[in-house]
Amino acid sequence: MFTVVVTKKNTRRILTVIVLILLVIIGFTVYGSVKRRLYAVKGGVTVEGQDFSGLFRQEAYEKLEEMAGTFYKSPSDAFYLSETGEIISENYGIQVNVMETLDAVMSASKGEEIKLSVSTVAPSVTSDMMKPIYSVNTDRKAVAIGINVAWGEDYLPGILEELEKRHINCTFFITGTWGKQFPDMVNRIYQGGHELANHGYGHPHVENMNESGLVDLIKTNEKLIKEITGFTTNLFTPPYGEVNERISSIAGKQGYRTTMWTIDTIDWKLPEPDVIVQRVMGKLVPGAIILAHPTEPTLKALPTLLNQLKSQGYE
Repeated sequence: MFTVVVTKKNTRRILTVIVLILLVIIGFTVYGSVKRRLYAVKGGVTVEGQDFSGLFRQEAYEKLEEMAGTFYKSPSDAFYLSETGEIISENYGIQVNVMETLDAVMSASKGEEIKLSVSTVAPSVTSDMMKPIYSVNTDRKAVAIGINVAWGEDYLPGILEELEKRHINCTFFITGTWGKQFPDMVNRIYQGGHELANHGYGHPHVENMNESGLVDLIKTNEKLIKEITGFTTNLFTPPYGEVNERISSIAGKQGYRTTMWTIDTIDWKLPEPDVIVQRVMGKLVPGAIILAHPTEPTLKALPTLLNQLKSQGYE
């Protein structure tokens, strides 16, 4: 059996150890309190009614992330309602900018109320994307020339040379069947700085096609043009100019704007070149879209047409 002898010396040591332990505990408590006072959210700071007092940055971030989930509202795309033939408009979503809100919380004054920083979330498909474009709304003297290409490779080189001489770029709506046959020509158009667009893989009557058939017509051609040039098209003009809200809505769901025209040269009927010039100049307005094809009369009319556009101040 052991006997513990308590001496004054032992008592002092024990008391010293106890005091040191207490000092360490007090020190950590004071340090934590000072640290929160210096680095944490100031007292009385709230966000949308929730108290953030005394929270460190990471703690405040986690709380805001949790709040962001409850405030988030997802966007909804516009869509075509086949039962009524209406285009139902899109709705924008809402998301919380957590880091921006966090910075405001951390720098807030005592008792300050902070509002969540929010931004809108755009839908993938808007109602505008589902409506055909016939012209561009502008007061500027500018026009666009859209050239539909399903044939005409004999006249395209001359048209391209005329455009290149004048540093003018056009939009070429390519059919897949033609592009597959003349990939070098498609590349030449693209490398010349012109915009490539989608005219469908073939040239069927789209009014008679169901949705899956129309989607396949667009996407198959998109894939082909991308394989040839690396470029992904986003403009679509339907074969034969057949368009309604159903067709343009289906194209819109695929990320395409359906592009029509303001002025039709009707050059595919092979009129005299001066007739083409008169048709264009007689209907010319700012923002007009001029439809053409690679025909011999178009090639012959192009120099005069471009000169007259320039003389009237059009770009």
